[in-house]
Amino acid sequence: DNIDLSIIDILILGCTHYPLLKPAIKTITKDLTLIDSADSVANETNKILKKNYLINDSNNEAQQKFYVTDSALNFTNVAKRFLGSPIKDVKTARIS
Repeated sequence: DNIDLSIIDILILGCTHYPLLKPAIKTITKDLTLIDSADSVANETNKILKKNYLINDSNNEAQQKFYVTDSALNFTNVAKRFLGSPIKDVKTARIS
């Protein structure tokens, strides 16, 4: 079913990966106000890290490791599409 976006004034992107859809949403409607939950989550995380003295002030390059419960190959392909560059070190985590 198609949703008539002209009846929506404000759209809250309630999951941290939804902001990846912002460009697509903005091409559909120009007058919609988007509230990005990822910004709020990042700001709150920053506050917690600072409060607990866990901010990394080092200039060293970050290490990225990805653990998934589904297909590592599928995740790698989807991540490349969303992030615009390939990712490495994706491992499947077993859940028992």
